[in-house]
Amino acid sequence: MIRAYALSVAAGTQVFTQGLGEAFFGTTDLSTAISISSGWLLNAAAAEWIIRRPTARRPRAAAERP
Repeated sequence: MIRAYALSVAAGTQVFTQGLGEAFFGTTDLSTAISISSGWLLNAAAAEWIIRRPTARRPRAAAERP
């Protein structure tokens, strides 16, 4: 679900990456393709980081111990 959400909101990220790409590299077809792809990759990388990040372990309460 996290991956699907991240890829569905990638269009918003593409606005920023394409704007920065055009500002720095111009408006060629290659720079546009790289800028749009980087929007997808940023969101996919963020989703994978959220999924795979280590979680803090909580100590078990005394009542739960056998």
